[in-house]
Amino acid sequence: MFKDLERTGALAGARVIWSQWEGYLAEGSGANLKADCEARRIPFEIIHTSGHASVADLKRLAAAVSPKALVPIHTFEAEQFPALFENVVLRRDGKWWKA
Repeated sequence: MFKDLERTGALAGARVIWSQWEGYLAEGSGANLKADCEARRIPFEIIHTSGHASVADLKRLAAAVSPKALVPIHTFEAEQFPALFENVVLRRDGKWWKA
């Protein structure tokens, strides 16, 4: 997307804040992103955040967003979501679906 953002002038004054595990920057898409930012002289700041939201925080987020469908991802406990949230749609990892 960098080329599209450059073409529209959207990168003027841009900066990146990375709030995931720093190890993801060592290879693959994380390393590519960091290198692209460095090549464009876009400041890249690493700010550590804790890894997991509480159920109470997830409920507040879901209420604020009010999604038509809530699909739990990146969790070992997806089966528990229907008891906690409205409009839950369970999907298997790695399987594509149409909205």
